[in-house]
Amino acid sequence: MTSNRNLILLTGATGFIGFRVLVEALKAGYAVRCAIRSSQAIKVILSTPSIRALKPSEHQLYWAFVPDMAVPGAFDAAVKGSKYIIHCASPASNTNVRGSAPTNSDESQVQTAINSMCWLLQSAYKLNPSTVRRIVFTSSLTAIIPPAYFKGQGGLTGPAFDAESRLPMPSAPFASGSGPHAASKIAALNASESWVRHFRPPFDLVSILPAGVWGRHELAGTTDELTKGSSGVVIDLLRGQRNDTPICGSFIGIEDVAKAHILALNPQVSGNQSFILSSDMTWEDTKVIAQRAFPTVFDKGIFRVDGTQESAWIAIDASKTERVLGLKFQSFEHVVTDVVSQWLELSQARLGSRTNQLAFFLFVPTAKVFEFISGVALMETKGMYASEQTEET
Repeated sequence: MTSNRNLILLTGATGFIGFRVLVEALKAGYAVRCAIRSSQAIKVILSTPSIRALKPSEHQLYWAFVPDMAVPGAFDAAVKGSKYIIHCASPASNTNVRGSAPTNSDESQVQTAINSMCWLLQSAYKLNPSTVRRIVFTSSLTAIIPPAYFKGQGGLTGPAFDAESRLPMPSAPFASGSGPHAASKIAALNASESWVRHFRPPFDLVSILPAGVWGRHELAGTTDELTKGSSGVVIDLLRGQRNDTPICGSFIGIEDVAKAHILALNPQVSGNQSFILSSDMTWEDTKVIAQRAFPTVFDKGIFRVDGTQESAWIAIDASKTERVLGLKFQSFEHVVTDVVSQWLELSQARLGSRTNQLAFFLFVPTAKVFEFISGVALMETKGMYASEQTEET
């Protein structure tokens, strides 16, 4: 097993967050060992423009096969020689902010989240206690804020939720829709912190708590893959969907999420603490931003201004993140523009004909046309491996 004084074991590298963390880690000079389920993950990761541009050597990027992260000893081989562990992977589910049903049983999803986290901690403690210094865990705002708040039912009074806020351990039955997913986030965060308090390992734990994560998804080969999570609400709204149910008016850009994971590895940042990644926004502003950036798309009727989406306001204090990590979050306009431009690129790639490609250039800003030309050749390849992507938030 390879040993490197700056080696990161990374889970979830074929997911939205995990892949961007991989790119940021390599840019920062770390070596990364990706825990993967199959060799297909290697193909899709190595085919991406970001990884091809970085050209990592065999000493900078390598792999550990972990077919099932939720079984005892799953990470025993993978953790050896690692100085850091970044755990981005999460139990797969079809549940998203638009309320589709989970594919696995509620209790199983929650237990799997607990098991994968605790067995990872146990492997690091048992097999690599003298080497591992820090584990960074991708959690979520849903782990610390009651579900009712995300639908505008939590009230407007009371103190802001901050990085020290916690919820009690959930128990079945869970609410329909996103209930099991939220419960798995609460359970994994609570279980990991309880484990650290009980065993007092020589390494520490840092938890990252992002709001809904938006941005360009380099591994998405189709519009469906791009819109599975928070980004899907953006596109639904721009295509005229009317939704009377409020949705949380908080967001964070994918680039900020990835940077936070890497900044959290800094030994000058104290361990055994959490960081919130969240900025306020209003869903209706999405239409204003998109119409300003892509006016012709609205003129052609591809996007519409009559969609509605009410925002649920939640008092969230993320000031500690900027103060301690020195991270200034991207603007809402930047993130919306990234999501919309990629959706347009993927939509055009699906049409495929040269005639339609010429029409595409008429309504996409010039800067985005260049991005489209450089990236479209790899979209079909990435789409082949979409099943390898792991849900993360």
